[in-house]
Amino acid sequence: MPSDARDRPGPARAHPRPVPPGVPRDYAVTVPDSWARIPLRPGVREKAIGALVRRQLAGAPGVRAALRRHLTDLAEAAWQTGGIEFYLSLMRAGPLPVPASLLITLMPPPPSGPLPVETVAAEAKNRNRSARLVRSSAGTAVRTQASVTDVSFYFAVPGSGAWLLLAFSGPGGPLAPAMAELFDAIAATG
Repeated sequence: MPSDARDRPGPARAHPRPVPPGVPRDYAVTVPDSWARIPLRPGVREKAIGALVRRQLAGAPGVRAALRRHLTDLAEAAWQTGGIEFYLSLMRAGPLPVPASLLITLMPPPPSGPLPVETVAAEAKNRNRSARLVRSSAGTAVRTQASVTDVSFYFAVPGSGAWLLLAFSGPGGPLAPAMAELFDAIAATG
């Protein structure tokens, strides 16, 4: 998942939240082709949101403007809390859209120092989330879950004390188990 910033320039390079020198600022995650990526960095997100809204709502100018404002507000709020990028599902189940999203956030190390993976899992349990350790190509991660389709993964950023958080949200009902499997598969691509 995380890699050293010298390998590839990362989307978080201009991130306003300070992180220590040498902290990896890049990662790789693979989502289905039917998901739209919205980078959250100011100056970039506006273009991505505009293109998405135009593509999805070609003939509805009033709705386009409202959706653009809503997505821009969401993107700004996510950026202010450490968000790097946001993905929206454009999948359909027959004629119906499948509402799902992924927010990726870089969490700097706490002032008290790096947290062990077990502490991250215990803190999730204290917030009424189930938590378990999972192995991936990026190492051991913490997988937390509040409902079938409210799933998060915490990946330690090597050598930094920082964490990369992948927070998924999706629909309940009959699609929920399949969405949870999709979220696990996406998180495992790192």
